[in-house]
Amino acid sequence: MPSRRDLLRVLPLSVLLPLLSPRLGRAEVSPDSRKFLFLFCKGGWDPTYCFAPIYGSDSVDMERDSEVATIGGLRFVDHGTRPSVRSFFERNHDRTCFVNGFEVPSITHDRCMRLLMTGRNTDGTDDWGSILAGNALTDLPLPYLVMSGPSYTAEYTSSVVRVGSTSQLSQLLDGRALTHLTTPINLPPAGVDAKVDALVRERIAAWQVSSRSARQTRVAERYAASLDKIDAISGDASRFQSVGGVDARWGAFETAVSSLSAGLSRCAIVEYEGLWAQTFDSHSNNSIQSAHFEELFQFLDDLVELLDTTTGVSGEVLSSEVTIVVLSEMGRGPKLNSWAGKDHYTVTSAMLVGGGVRGDRVIGEYDERMLGKPVHLGTGELDSGGTSLVAANFGATLLAAGDVDPAEHLDAPPIEGIF
Repeated sequence: MPSRRDLLRVLPLSVLLPLLSPRLGRAEVSPDSRKFLFLFCKGGWDPTYCFAPIYGSDSVDMERDSEVATIGGLRFVDHGTRPSVRSFFERNHDRTCFVNGFEVPSITHDRCMRLLMTGRNTDGTDDWGSILAGNALTDLPLPYLVMSGPSYTAEYTSSVVRVGSTSQLSQLLDGRALTHLTTPINLPPAGVDAKVDALVRERIAAWQVSSRSARQTRVAERYAASLDKIDAISGDASRFQSVGGVDARWGAFETAVSSLSAGLSRCAIVEYEGLWAQTFDSHSNNSIQSAHFEELFQFLDDLVELLDTTTGVSGEVLSSEVTIVVLSEMGRGPKLNSWAGKDHYTVTSAMLVGGGVRGDRVIGEYDERMLGKPVHLGTGELDSGGTSLVAANFGATLLAAGDVDPAEHLDAPPIEGIF
């Protein structure tokens, strides 16, 4: 008897939806309810291994034995060593969109990450996830869950919750952080701990009733709300435990999805460092990009399957609520260097999958020198008199998709036609 995973890998999703669950349809979700899962590919990927089929140009070195392929409305770079890329698009082209040829005007990793995630090159700015989470309609316990990867915040700092590279969040929730102090504190037995919690709640409730000023009332209400949030996320603190290996990487996705499905978070980010954690920074042996993309799309395939089989707070399948945003801080140069690698490049691509995305679309295109062609922002179509895309246009598009006015945060307008 074939398993659900076997069916997902063989049959088209349109056939499977009625078989798996009556809720697996592509229900429309309002922008203010849309959630975002960022998958950040560390190091700077080479778009010519997937998104940018720039053949016939003397200015661009394409991968040997690769070829252009078209599935639905997507044109991509196909190769026999990357079967997972092709199979992913075969199943998900109708909810996948590429954004090609936008500029991240730097060649240093740190600066490019900030530009990519905030649209600006200055401190004191919030990234897309922080802004979207900070403008959620409901008061969430973990508005923007940072499992790993870059995060920048200023105004919306209170919306960002970092798991920590050594499971700091888990340790804060279950109290182990107190045992790691310079002067360790021994934790009380579970029964005593519960009595202390009950006493604190009783005191806060009494304070709310007896407060004599509006300020005291607000403080008491916020304190009580904070205790409610802690209760909501501390039932299974082990979910935020960091461990090593491939299982940990998939575990990060599972934790992010569980937080989104339970209504704990609006946004989450997970970093993908490539095969064997080598990152995409391929200054030598650029062919490693192929292995990175193959494994990346294996993760993406499993991630979409998880979203397709998980119910969100709305009662609909979670994949209708969550937009997966796949991106990397920079591209790779068009030509191989003397070490058979490619160096940093300021023009790159991103990919959107899932909730609300108009699939079978490629926004933007590379020219024969691997520069981005201008786009009409009102339609998303190529336009010689249009706008050369930058990271801020991409970010503005995400904000608008999440019912946040981009003009309040950026000078660059969004791209229409993606959502």
